[in-house]
Amino acid sequence: MAEITKAKQLTDRNRDILKLQTALVVFVFI
Repeated sequence: MAEITKAKQLTDRNRDILKLQTALVVFVFI
């Protein structure tokens, strides 16, 4: 059970990082 929670937290963190990178790219292109 703990492994699933850890994996989910990791996925959420990766999604946040992906959003940050996308926002950064958009900002640079504008």
